[in-house]
Amino acid sequence: MDKERISFCSLLGVPYYVVVVASNTRRFRVHECKLTDTGVEYRVLDDLSENSFAEWWRTRQSFDQVKGMYDANRRIADSIIDKVLFQNHLSWGVNVDGFMLTRNKNRVLGIFEKRIRTRKGIYGVDTYDPNRYFMGTANRGGDYNSWSILHALATRLGCGLFLMTFDDGPGTRRMGIAIIKRVSARGLVYSQEGPPTQNILCEPDECKNWLKKRLI
Repeated sequence: MDKERISFCSLLGVPYYVVVVASNTRRFRVHECKLTDTGVEYRVLDDLSENSFAEWWRTRQSFDQVKGMYDANRRIADSIIDKVLFQNHLSWGVNVDGFMLTRNKNRVLGIFEKRIRTRKGIYGVDTYDPNRYFMGTANRGGDYNSWSILHALATRLGCGLFLMTFDDGPGTRRMGIAIIKRVSARGLVYSQEGPPTQNILCEPDECKNWLKKRLI
């Protein structure tokens, strides 16, 4: 997978790093990764303490972390890196959940944002639309910053931006899917096919065929 990620970063014109942390010493080793004729080359750039690593990250994060980390403890319980970033108000910046490349890896076909709705929650794939809480609430920040960055990446790469929604739990195979055409301060603007609640797919082959008709 590193080959695909390096290709993705190369198309964006940004470096690709792998960060390894030792649990016994709490030292962070940063590797720069490049593709070679024989595979992937990993070169150690830095060996950092926790504080130095937080500052290293801060100098490379191009946006402010403004959205709170709601219910974060369970998700980062086993991640030293995320805990250090979280403690320094840096964790969980905008991440790319998924992307698709052409076979020769010279172009990005699509960027994918994944949203998983818990079965105990209010919404499932039949009813969940991120526009409902796009503006945020009294207790939670909105989604504009994260979506606008994803849309900017898709625009820069000339590819589609897709939203996929899932229910968690065993035996839940259905998903919702939508194409994001535009992101404004007021919300997401979907393609004419509408929000994910209007595009419910039940099997992997359905998703594959749906995407085949829409990836350019």
